[in-house]
Amino acid sequence: MEKCETCGFEAKTLAGRLAHERSHAPVEEQPAVVVEEEWNVPNALKLENKDPNYRYRFLNPRLIEHKGMREWEFVEGNDAVKVSNPLQKPADSRRWQGDLILGRMPEGRARAREKYYAKRNAATTTSLPAKVDSQLREKSSKGITPMKSTVDVTQGGLRNGE
Repeated sequence: MEKCETCGFEAKTLAGRLAHERSHAPVEEQPAVVVEEEWNVPNALKLENKDPNYRYRFLNPRLIEHKGMREWEFVEGNDAVKVSNPLQKPADSRRWQGDLILGRMPEGRARAREKYYAKRNAATTTSLPAKVDSQLREKSSKGITPMKSTVDVTQGGLRNGE
């Protein structure tokens, strides 16, 4: 009888003992095959089955209380639009996602609203330098002089070698 040196197993033949001892040998581990996958962050505000005649937006209830609906209308629960991972509040037919309510506006009205705000913002942006200039003149005429900078921005350096 041949005896295993590791565990004392007794084999009838030398070949049997050698075969048994190979079971104690460390198995070479094959490295796991890792398949790289692309991670896409789930978008909780993604909408499916949108009506192309409407523009959709999630509305903040606190802002609705403060400013009103601003021509947006609520999307009701029986509408075909689906919110991914909806968190619909009980006894409420509006589409909720967390603390936001899904609203919509007809596309034509949404485009008109966009143009209105773009025009209003452009007027504000172009008149801003003129407003600042007139306010500085007004203050200097009242004897209030604006602070003088030690940096000459036109020359890119300090004034008077300071």
